[in-house]
Amino acid sequence: MKLLIKNIFMVLTLLASFSTMPAIASAVTDETPTTTSTAAAGKEEACAALEQLDSTKGCGTGESSIGVLIKAVINILSVVVGIAAVIMIIISGFKYITSGGDSSGISSAKTTLVYALVGLAIVASAQLIVRFVFNAVEPRPAAATTISIVTPSQAQRLGFGQ
Repeated sequence: MKLLIKNIFMVLTLLASFSTMPAIASAVTDETPTTTSTAAAGKEEACAALEQLDSTKGCGTGESSIGVLIKAVINILSVVVGIAAVIMIIISGFKYITSGGDSSGISSAKTTLVYALVGLAIVASAQLIVRFVFNAVEPRPAAATTISIVTPSQAQRLGFGQ
């Protein structure tokens, strides 16, 4: 029981350290008005280039900011939980190696490994479910249809109407 509490405390400490990194990074950066205007100009150029490549994609795809926020939060949580699970897998391997043949140590290492793998499976399935729901809910742009008019002489050259 003591070991489980210790592992939970380690994971929570890790999660807390990751959650404070963006705040620390934003406090350290010094954004000047020229940086902001340059970034805005760069964004406009990138959007224009993206729309030239594929007119169905672009910066103004109509996706709501709430949807973008939910996707970002879920992606961040998935990364954090994935990292925590990998760390727990490493810890379980270390516990297995250092158990020295003790059956309780081996059992503890195996349960830690199982819980970490179950956590990874849950995160992966949650990511799939969220992507499926967002793909089902998001409106799709109408597919562009191209109509080609073929003259009678072109049709004869192509082998139609013979």
